[in-house]
Amino acid sequence: MMIKVKLFASFREIAKSDYIELELNGKPTYGDIVRGIAIRLGVDPQEIKLLVNDEPAKLDAGIEDYQKIIAFPPVAGG
Repeated sequence: MMIKVKLFASFREIAKSDYIELELNGKPTYGDIVRGIAIRLGVDPQEIKLLVNDEPAKLDAGIEDYQKIIAFPPVAGG
């Protein structure tokens, strides 16, 4: 299954692209997406915030077709 993830902030800068595509086999979960992004971008998986259809992803949930998936790093406020 080919998954397209929209990237924001420093993740976009690292990837030099607005999107990243991941090839996941079997019955992947959103946690598999986080691990794939971490490997591809060389970041800590715990630093990846993942939204699915504008809601926080449940990392153990299976991926459904036609989902809007967004990844971004932690946001600092002040």
